[in-house]
Amino acid sequence: MKGNVEQRGRAETSRNSVEVKRRGLALGFDAVGIATLEPSAHAAELDQWLAAGYAGTMTYLHRQAKQRKDPATRPKPSCNRTTREAANCGLRLDEGSESVCITA
Repeated sequence: MKGNVEQRGRAETSRNSVEVKRRGLALGFDAVGIATLEPSAHAAELDQWLAAGYAGTMTYLHRQAKQRKDPATRPKPSCNRTTREAANCGLRLDEGSESVCITA
């Protein structure tokens, strides 16, 4: 019986994910993704990247580093998933690269 409940829960989550992505695309986003809010396996790399100065003038990346490394520090503890949306805004970092702006 427990397996059936877990299967139904996964199926419901999958249906919800598909609907959220469908709505995001309908709103005009070029890409929509859903992620769990587990601690990042790449926290050390973020610290090194920030320390190397790659964030440039994006000071918010330093302010948000703790939350990015461990989303459990989020303001609503009952949340267990997040969405990320992307829209092509025409900014190209180098020749031939795709242009994408990430929104949250």
